[in-house]
Amino acid sequence: MNQNAAEIISDAARQGVKLWVEDGKLRFRTEHGRLPDELRAAIKANRSQIMDELEHGGSSSFQAHPEDAHQPFPLTDVQSAYLLGRRDSVSGGGVSCHAYFEIGARELEVADIQRAYETVVAAHDALRTRFDEAGFQQVLPVSQVEVPRIVEAHSDDESALLDLREQMSHMVHDASVPPLMGIGYSTHGSVRTVHVSIDFLVADWTGIMRILDDLFEVAHGRSLSQEPARITFRDYVLALQAEDDSEAREYWQGRLGDIALGVDVPMCSGEWEKRFTRLECTLDETEWDCFRKVAQSMEVSPSALLLALYAQVISFWSAQERNAITVTLFNRRPYHEDVPKLVGDFTSTGFAVLGSSESTLRELAHQAAGELMAIVEHSAYSGVKVIRDVVKQLDGETPSYPFVFTSAVADDRSSEFEHSWSIDYGITQTPQVGIDFQAATIGGALHVNWDVRAGVLAPGVPEAMFDAFRRALSDAASGAAPAGEPLAVALPAAQGAARAAHQAALDAAAEGRSWAPGLLQDAFLARAAEDPLAPAVSGPGAESATRGGLAAMARAAAASIAAAGVEPGSRVGVCAARGASQVACAYGALLAGCAYVPLSPTVPEARRARIAERAGLSALLCDGDAPWWGGAAIAAPRPGDDAPAGWEPPAQAAPGDPAYVIFTSGSTGEPKGVVVSHAAALNTVRDVCARFS
Repeated sequence: MNQNAAEIISDAARQGVKLWVEDGKLRFRTEHGRLPDELRAAIKANRSQIMDELEHGGSSSFQAHPEDAHQPFPLTDVQSAYLLGRRDSVSGGGVSCHAYFEIGARELEVADIQRAYETVVAAHDALRTRFDEAGFQQVLPVSQVEVPRIVEAHSDDESALLDLREQMSHMVHDASVPPLMGIGYSTHGSVRTVHVSIDFLVADWTGIMRILDDLFEVAHGRSLSQEPARITFRDYVLALQAEDDSEAREYWQGRLGDIALGVDVPMCSGEWEKRFTRLECTLDETEWDCFRKVAQSMEVSPSALLLALYAQVISFWSAQERNAITVTLFNRRPYHEDVPKLVGDFTSTGFAVLGSSESTLRELAHQAAGELMAIVEHSAYSGVKVIRDVVKQLDGETPSYPFVFTSAVADDRSSEFEHSWSIDYGITQTPQVGIDFQAATIGGALHVNWDVRAGVLAPGVPEAMFDAFRRALSDAASGAAPAGEPLAVALPAAQGAARAAHQAALDAAAEGRSWAPGLLQDAFLARAAEDPLAPAVSGPGAESATRGGLAAMARAAAASIAAAGVEPGSRVGVCAARGASQVACAYGALLAGCAYVPLSPTVPEARRARIAERAGLSALLCDGDAPWWGGAAIAAPRPGDDAPAGWEPPAQAAPGDPAYVIFTSGSTGEPKGVVVSHAAALNTVRDVCARFS
């Protein structure tokens, strides 16, 4: 719920917290010894406005300029991202950020809706705003905006409704020609439906609900829902851009490495389609009350528990336990008491990095609560800017952030949406988003939607993930998911059957080609002992070595690894040019009982550093300088090197232990590590040799 500074001060007083300014600092005293978490987040995020309210009644930090209402003003960071995302050239783009609703019209006629349409366009600056990719927006006078005629469709069956849905549900309005809102009207039999298409450039969810409230109030012959604000969205944006964001920027700069993880789920390789589908579930009023009580017992908000469930389900489909989820925040800075009356896009974003198979549900919920509070506290520096910083740090690579979390639920029942109209069908779309999680309480029940973009995730994955989330949500509400245990997500039956069938096919193909398990290096060492003078490595411009010479170099590398205190079972990076030295480093890591992780010396240093961090390297074998490593690298062996006399290799790995970890190219932005065991690698080599012998 959005609050202005005066409301935060009043809310604090109701909770036994006194706020005052002393020596230029905001002070507080609480009757309960501890500042409630949500109140603390609200105070921290709005400290300067609260201090101004306490000292000056809020009059000094914000000025309205009605005379400039039709002058251009800057786009917000999120609006800029929305406009950019419309371009087909942008990865994951080609669509607008758009909402579509079908609302029962009951006794309303087309003329009623048309009159209301014209009234709300005149009443709301947001509907008369044009947007320019040059980076500005401008509210046009009423006389300069032509309100379109309502599109009508009539039929005896649902074909008229479906035709308008097809026409309007994925519209891309011309951003330079307001209003960025279209209305249709369909009938079939006695059923009347109003179709609404609106771009999120115009307004966030709260603003769109206000527009729809006004539309239906006027259509029914009533007045607008509230008095107009004494300030404009333009005034607000200019104040927002003048705000000091240094503290928030510093916080997010410290999180860039974490956020760069992105999300590593099975994604399609082709272009994303320009269609979205909706998956939805509901907790009825009784179930929702139970869920809220479970969250309360964990001392977190319902939104935090929802985010925890969402994050944990994602982690079950991700190659990494911890994933970066984009969190949407409808954050109205309390510059003026009329800010809640404004209609505009107040959306900001941040990132929650969550997920751990070892964490209990309560622990994960507390992590989610902490992330949500941090996003609120540091919202002055937008998530759009954070992504730009991540891309810069990664030398132009962009991690994948296909999952978005939006919650419009509150701790109590006071902020639930209540309208004189109801949505019969809806769908939203957002550029560069694969799954958009949306939660809201309507009519006492919790409604959760996943709006899913086609062609992003592998077929069947979104549905399986949603089914797992739905079951987790139900278990949490009923108490079947113990707070003191990790959340369990069962493998979907269809996926289990597919895995079993695939394994059976592999077993049938491999019949007659099975070998006793061994270690990847065993065959090479045996060949080297049999014929040490035989060539092992050769190539133009590369170091050459015989089998015996290569084995000696490998022993030298293994001895260096052991001397550095690296324990068997660790992961060792190998960063060397192609040649005998590179091969010896890999064999050396295996001889030391470790798994090797190849790092190409030709890729950017930032990428190498990121792979090293994600792989959890204990040491690095390198044939040159490695300032990106952050520690002392072990020199790669050279031809003629060998281990000290009498050196014996440490305890060897078992066939099921990792032999190496290979990282893919990271075509979606973030490299992905695949762990390969000795047995798997060895049997692959033997199978290839058998096929081509």
